[in-house]
Amino acid sequence: MRRIWQLLLLGLVLASCSSSPPVNYYVLTAKSPAEVNTDASANDEKNSRVIGIGPVTVPEYLSRSGIVYYLTDNSLNVSRSHLWSESLDDAIARVEAVNLSRLDSKRFTVLFPWRDENAPDYAIRIAVTELNRHTGDQVVLNANWTIVDTKSKQIIHRDSFSRTALLGEFSYEALVETYSDLLATLSEDIDSALDNLDR
Repeated sequence: MRRIWQLLLLGLVLASCSSSPPVNYYVLTAKSPAEVNTDASANDEKNSRVIGIGPVTVPEYLSRSGIVYYLTDNSLNVSRSHLWSESLDDAIARVEAVNLSRLDSKRFTVLFPWRDENAPDYAIRIAVTELNRHTGDQVVLNANWTIVDTKSKQIIHRDSFSRTALLGEFSYEALVETYSDLLATLSEDIDSALDNLDR
């Protein structure tokens, strides 16, 4: 009798495993176009800046492997089968670093934490307050960000970012793509502020 129960239990376990949905992994991607600059001084190290990206913070409810979005204003969907391929704060930092490098060919970027020998001229700190799909087709990114002079340890620019984008028909692929688009727009705002510092 015990043998029969063991076989039944094994069958139930195998049945539950076979019915589990496949796991899909997603990655945020850089979107900003590469700068076209024919000026010979573009390769002059005297004109280069080292920009540090980080730390980047996200709300606790987003700090999980499953992709999260609103069902209602007070209810969240946390997917078990659609997962981030890296922590969201690391992903945002990586994408912003690539975007900012593409927007200015004279610019070098390093990710927080950095070594003393790679210390940047400026550090971009980003605090994401919301990255979400609201009910319907609205996707929103809200963030506060600062530019810090790493030598003086002083904040030399402070700003906020709030944008929405239309998602259209929902899919996780489209949601992640829209997040990447919004992060590219954030990169353009940061790029403009950095350009003003060098004038």
